Amino acid sequence: MLHVWSKLNRNASLAVAAMFVPTLYVVGTIAIAGFGGWASVNAILTLGALLGIASGGQTLVILLGGIDLSIPYVIDMADVVAAELHARGWPFVAIVCLVLGIALLVGFVNGFLASRLKVSPLIITFGIGLCVQGGVEVWTHGAPTGSAPAWLRTFVSPSAHTGFLPVAPIVLFWVGFAVALLVLLSWTTLGRQIFAVG
Repeated sequence: MLHVWSKLNRNASLAVAAMFVPTLYVVGTIAIAGFGGWASVNAILTLGALLGIASGGQTLVILLGGIDLSIPYVIDMADVVAAELHARGWPFVAIVCLVLGIALLVGFVNGFLASRLKVSPLIITFGIGLCVQGGVEVWTHGAPTGSAPAWLRTFVSPSAHTGFLPVAPIVLFWVGFAVALLVLLSWTTLGRQIFAVG
């Protein structure tokens, strides 16, 4: 009986949350000029896609029983490093490999210190995040510069189209990422192991 009540309560919460989306849209359209236009919706979808991809990583960390406050610092580091190295003529594949390597190293250090020192991941990841930010500041002397490839600017541009669809490619990438994450967590052995650990 308790399980049934919990399920009903969860579904009611989702229904209330879903009801607020069209309500906020109507209120915003009435109160703010241009809010209801497709350009505004596409911009929100693009920002939501970027946030959704970062949230997917945070979801995995939370399911494993931790939390990672270094994620925004790692994202900032990736942005700065990619822009700087692209402006210096590095191949983009090499840039991606380097950024992923640094991100994996940061994640490893976070996990190692949190487990070995028995300190809350909240503290460890925040401290490591500040170290990453400090490293970026030292490397760029506090004045980051650089550029992004044209295709990447198009990939995340709210004004871009994906074939006949009037949405930026990053939005479809986000949808694919979310589906892949759901499949991983719901229908794979690794997904069950993640839930078991957390």
